[in-house]
Amino acid sequence: MVFGDKKLQEFENNLQNLSSDNDLEDKKVINPDEKQELEIDKEVEKTEKTEKKTRRFLKKEAKLKDLENQIQNLTTRNITLEIEAIKLKDKIKKLEEDFKSQVKTFEEKATQRVKELKLDLQKKLENEQDLLKKYSLQPFFEDFSSPFLNLKKAISYGLISQNPEISAYVKGFEMLVNQIENVMENFGLVKIYPKIGDFFDSSVHEIYEIKTGENDKILEVVSEGYKLHDRIVKTALVVVGKPNEEKN
Repeated sequence: MVFGDKKLQEFENNLQNLSSDNDLEDKKVINPDEKQELEIDKEVEKTEKTEKKTRRFLKKEAKLKDLENQIQNLTTRNITLEIEAIKLKDKIKKLEEDFKSQVKTFEEKATQRVKELKLDLQKKLENEQDLLKKYSLQPFFEDFSSPFLNLKKAISYGLISQNPEISAYVKGFEMLVNQIENVMENFGLVKIYPKIGDFFDSSVHEIYEIKTGENDKILEVVSEGYKLHDRIVKTALVVVGKPNEEKN
């Protein structure tokens, strides 16, 4: 029991000493310089906290401003795109109208051109038909002209015959030849009968013989020629004059 009492006494003493130390701490006087330093430290700490808050606020405000600028730019861009879209729609509409107008003009021109081509083709066919009709007898007259001219030449010899019977007989053939020539003229066959003294023309004349005479002048007509409308069927046979020097 004595040992326990001692321990209890020591505990009470220690507790009393601790209480005395606390009283001394409470009664201790703080130095003014230390107090000022403490206040400065507090102000510095407070200022640093304020600056941190300010920096965070400024960063947030800058981000917000940047977002506002981006939104403004996007809004402006959107308005610009809408304006461009409207202009593009107007342009497309105008292009469509121009295209429709061009198509209509093209169709009108094409229709007109088709009509013109049809008319031209019709005229061409009519002209070709007229030409075929006009010159359809050309091959016949080309083949017929030579024997017909021989017949005329034989008749001319018979007419100057000394035998009256032959002359009278040939006279009937002469009338028949005249009738044939009238029929030929009705179909467009025209005589080519050069005159003595005319200049030689190779397009309608053919040289039968060259004799001394005036240069390129027709001295004699051997046989007349024929042309069907404006086409030569048979050239006229002629004797052409040449000076002696050229003839030799």
